[in-house]
Amino acid sequence: MKPIVKWVGGKTQSLPILMTKMPERFKTYIEPFFGGGAMYFAIAPKSAIIGDINMQLINVYRMIAMYPEELMEKLDKLAKDYNVLADYNDKKNFYYRKRKEFNRAITYLYYDVNTAALFIFLNKCCFNGLYRINAQGLYNVPWGHKTKVRLYNKDNILEVSENFKNCDILATDFENTARKACPGDFVFFDSPMYTRYDANRIGGFTEMEHRRLRNLFDELTNNGVYCMFTNSDAEYIKHLYSRYDVEEIEVKRVINARGDTRKVHEIVVTNY
Repeated sequence: MKPIVKWVGGKTQSLPILMTKMPERFKTYIEPFFGGGAMYFAIAPKSAIIGDINMQLINVYRMIAMYPEELMEKLDKLAKDYNVLADYNDKKNFYYRKRKEFNRAITYLYYDVNTAALFIFLNKCCFNGLYRINAQGLYNVPWGHKTKVRLYNKDNILEVSENFKNCDILATDFENTARKACPGDFVFFDSPMYTRYDANRIGGFTEMEHRRLRNLFDELTNNGVYCMFTNSDAEYIKHLYSRYDVEEIEVKRVINARGDTRKVHEIVVTNY
């Protein structure tokens, strides 16, 4: 299986390394910061619990699980209506009309197949696959100047839908998802990256949130749960997890709209 959407900070590039560091055996796979789900889709667990605080993202996965055929029909129409447009401004205006429609869904708390299709369309057409909201909670990523879009792979959607039958899909805080773990389960924490620029930002994943996560990591460790954590190689993060096995890895990251990459260093923390 492959990820359905693009997601900033996704683990596709580092999967070859991360998969060698997983526990050899575990019961249920749990991922509290699901995002694009690169790890999940690569290992295709037989039993899983996934969660994310982004309600619209979780709606996409729930609609894939329940209504894959209807979702693909709506995606086909979006792609056809967009790709047939020859004029640059027509494509641009189409994107912004669909963004406005999606923001109405956010405002009125719509979680349905149509909203999921809009999410995927915007994700594929926007600037660099970003998901960003403004102070009012509305999606504000600009158009990505795409001339043609391919929104999904049918075989992949159907395979993911079938796999999700053995998966609980939760829209909640990471702590609520992770606390469902039992001894012998495996929790993969791919939390928001820590940098010195956003360490204390209001409303973001602050140092306080990182400490809350580390305390949860300690609790799960004491309960016999296998845990893996990935983040930046910042000294603050390495200090928080100094009692565990901490390994530095080198990964590629996209740095602009052209798809240029640079190598950055991250850490992988395990308690086993």
